[in-house]
Amino acid sequence: MSNRPLRPLAVLVTVLLVPLLTLSGCSTSKSSTGNGPNLLNQGVAAQQAGDLATATKDYNAVLQSDPKNTSALYDLGLIAQGQGNSAVAASDYSKALAIDPNLGPALYNLAIVRLAIGDRGGAEGLYRRAIAAEPSYADAHFDLGVLLRDSGRKAEGDAEIAKAVAIDPALAGRSPGGALGPGKSSSAGSGKSKSVGSGKSK
Repeated sequence: MSNRPLRPLAVLVTVLLVPLLTLSGCSTSKSSTGNGPNLLNQGVAAQQAGDLATATKDYNAVLQSDPKNTSALYDLGLIAQGQGNSAVAASDYSKALAIDPNLGPALYNLAIVRLAIGDRGGAEGLYRRAIAAEPSYADAHFDLGVLLRDSGRKAEGDAEIAKAVAIDPALAGRSPGGALGPGKSSSAGSGKSKSVGSGKSK
C-alpha cells in the first residue's frame, strides 16, 4: 500500500523526463563542432589533391556553420592567392586576421600579396607582425631581410636573413648575394605561401 502514492509521481516524472532527454540527444542545430571538422578535413584533402572547386565548396560550408573558422578563411585565401586573385586572397586573410590577429601564416601570406601589388611598406609591417607572433618563423625573417635589402637597408636585411638561416639552415642556399658573406649567394626571397591547413581554428 505504501507504493501506491508513488506510482503516479513516477509516471509523471517518466512522462516529463523521457521527451526532454530524447530532445537533448537529437539536436538538429549545426554548431562549429558538428560537421565543421569533417568538412574542413575534406576541404584540405581536396585542396591537396588539386580539386580546388570542391575545397572551396567545403570551406564555404564550414563558414556557414562556423563563420569564425580561421582555417577555412585562411585556406580560401591560399586558393585565391594560388589562382592569382590577390584581392580575394587579401580579403580572406584579413577576415582570418580580424578573428586571430596573431595568425602567423595569414600575416605572412598577406605580406606576399601586398608585396606583389607593390605595397612594400604594408608587406614589411606584416612580415614584422608574423615574426612577432612566431619568432622562429624562418621564411618571414628571410623575406623581410630580402625586402629590406631591396629597399637599400642592407645591414638590417642581412641581420634578418642571418636569423632566418640560423632557424632553418636550408635557406642559406637562397640567400641574396653577400648576405651571408662571399660565395654564399643564390636567388632572393622565399616567397613560399604557408601550406594548406596551416590556419588555426578559433
